Amino acid sequence: MRLSIEHGWEEPSEVDVAVVQIRGIHFALYPLNTSLLTDTIVCVLQDTEDDEAAINTLLTALGIGPDAVTYRGNVRSGEAQ
Repeated sequence: MRLSIEHGWEEPSEVDVAVVQIRGIHFALYPLNTSLLTDTIVCVLQDTEDDEAAINTLLTALGIGPDAVTYRGNVRSGEAQ
């Protein structure tokens, strides 16, 4: 596992992003600072053959069960769960 922290801008405010690499898969984890939601957004940063498997890899590495996920969406396909 590799972790780096980046500071950037997410409209309309600045954002801190944790970029994690696990088994060659890069993830970005960040909160929405301007939202009332306390969820953390997780993005798979490159195309994978199976995004579900990629997210499960991250959850397993963090010791978090799939029940911790409140929403799953795919920007490329427009699918949401």
